[in-house]
Amino acid sequence: MTMQPFQRVSTARVSEAIVEQIRQAIIDGQFQPGDRLPSQRDLAKTFGVGRSALLEAIRILEQSGLLTIRTGGSGGAFVTAPSIRQVSDSLDLLFRREGATREELSEFRIVLESYCCKMAAEKASDEELANIEKQFQELKALADKGSAYWQTFLTREIEFHFLVANLSHNRVSMAVLHSLATWLHSFSSQMPELYKERMLKDWEAIVTALRNRDGENAQHLLSEHIYFFNLMHTTSE
Repeated sequence: MTMQPFQRVSTARVSEAIVEQIRQAIIDGQFQPGDRLPSQRDLAKTFGVGRSALLEAIRILEQSGLLTIRTGGSGGAFVTAPSIRQVSDSLDLLFRREGATREELSEFRIVLESYCCKMAAEKASDEELANIEKQFQELKALADKGSAYWQTFLTREIEFHFLVANLSHNRVSMAVLHSLATWLHSFSSQMPELYKERMLKDWEAIVTALRNRDGENAQHLLSEHIYFFNLMHTTSE
């Protein structure tokens, strides 16, 4: 592996300069997922830094999900393939740090999630839509089991949101939506059972719109669904 992507660093915050150079080399494609970076000795020599600064930079890159560290004779620092989970975890941390409210979350979901539903009607294959109908029938069957299964039903209902959104086949949207999963499960778990019939009625209409490839109606129906249950959750507190 050539050392050309990297240059000596001389800033006061040495480890950050190293992180930026390695990150940029990965973004530029000079290192592909699975590639091993040069040895620590070679990297330290190329950057003109001490071992402690280099180790700190590698630690930061590992925590951010860009590198995986393997031990042993064939070990080293390896470039990690990007994943939705990495993006979602970073966004989740950002949202929590900023202290976003449930109302802000609802407004955001109405925009993004309902649009994903519209795209699902246009992009999903017939097989995928048939599977969504099957999943909905399983959700209805779970609802019929009664109050003892209410929390399980709520968990599956949130998962159904993601199943529908996945049919948009937009990885960026899915990364953002999955970053909200913890919050959605937290809010949903407090929903009283009296809204079960409304949930099922809404989803039956949405699934029908998807089956008919009616993206505009599917988008509208899901927007109303999210708005209604956010409003009901707020007023019930």
